[in-house]
Amino acid sequence: MTSETESGAADSRRRILFDIAGFASSQYTLRFTYIIKGFLVARILGPVGTGMWQHFVLLFEYGLHSHAGLLPGLSKYLGHVIGRGDDLSALDARRSGVGGVLLSAVILFLGILGYVAFEWDSIHPVDRWGVPLVGLVVVMEQLTNAYKANLRGY
Repeated sequence: MTSETESGAADSRRRILFDIAGFASSQYTLRFTYIIKGFLVARILGPVGTGMWQHFVLLFEYGLHSHAGLLPGLSKYLGHVIGRGDDLSALDARRSGVGGVLLSAVILFLGILGYVAFEWDSIHPVDRWGVPLVGLVVVMEQLTNAYKANLRGY
């Protein structure tokens, strides 16, 4: 009986070590892949193209945080309200959360449009249309994330 317990403990330790090694190696593989991708993109696009690409990527990445913490809070609050069985509060929270996310994304989009409008002459022609399009994509992405937060509550 003790040999089965010891072999089970050894198996679980082996499994834990295997999981840790798998996670660590996947993280390093992912980082290495991103480095290679960066070199390839820089080589293909050249210095100006890479700069424009990074410009759009940064706008998109930072724009996704325009909800200012509403989405994580909505996910947590909805779970508690639905768990209590308070459907009216859940509906109110869903509406308020989506409205807040939409408002924050639209404010970001209007800020981007204002920047492009006031700096039109000094902005590269690609950025004149590309930056507002990235802002529009951010608005749509935020609405999608708000919808997913509402679904996670159930």
